Amino acid sequence: ENMVSMKILIDSDVCIDFLTGRAPHFTYAQKLFWKAENKQLDAVVSQESFSNIFYVLRKFYPAENIITKLSEMRSLVGVTDLKGSVIDQALDAGWSDFENTIQYFYAIDSSCEAIITRNARDYKKAKLQVFAPFEFIEQF
Repeated sequence: ENMVSMKILIDSDVCIDFLTGRAPHFTYAQKLFWKAENKQLDAVVSQESFSNIFYVLRKFYPAENIITKLSEMRSLVGVTDLKGSVIDQALDAGWSDFENTIQYFYAIDSSCEAIITRNARDYKKAKLQVFAPFEFIEQF
């Protein structure tokens, strides 16, 4: 049976849950990446997320371990080019959380249908669907 592949942006927090096994969130993050690996989802992660994740994980792991983890994650997700226009839109948007503003406009520019994050409150002004990982897994 051929599932229609929904295109989603996976936010940094969900990636970190997946890469660190952070309980209780790991289970749903793992399911998302499993769906991406099995082509049931077209998942993208922004370039910005890769550097943010590296920065956060430095506190817990040696750099070479983080690069290995990021490489494994990279094999499961798409990365489209982060354009200057995305930054310009984020700068003009007037949202309080700049990082999430970039993620939002990156998702739109990458033709994503939804954003998967544990910080949905930061995306109040979003015109895309925003799901927590568990909500997304339970609905799709």
